[in-house]
Amino acid sequence: MPTPLLDDKVVPMLHYITQHCRDKEVREKGLKLLERCITRTSPWDIRGSLLGMQAFLEVEEEGRDEKGYISPNARYKWVLAQWNEEHTEYSLKIQGLTSSDERLLTVTTATTEPVP
Repeated sequence: MPTPLLDDKVVPMLHYITQHCRDKEVREKGLKLLERCITRTSPWDIRGSLLGMQAFLEVEEEGRDEKGYISPNARYKWVLAQWNEEHTEYSLKIQGLTSSDERLLTVTTATTEPVP
């Protein structure tokens, strides 16, 4: 059964907090909550937001230093995201916050089944 409150309110808020907060524990908890909120009945854009967030965090976490800090040079913003027509690939464009570095991340799914 669709969950409009989760899809329309909770998931976007969790997505925003998880993306913008650089505290590792907050990010991990946010990602776990996103995973729990997304179901088989969630719209494709909501399912994609989880895949994109996982890829986004992986890139930013590479820039975390031994003290747990992600420097501004290692931070990115989410610019664009979209599914391919078959919903088997989710592409995410990110851009450096303090640089002109742009990356295109592509997440390939095994099937068109919803993410867990």
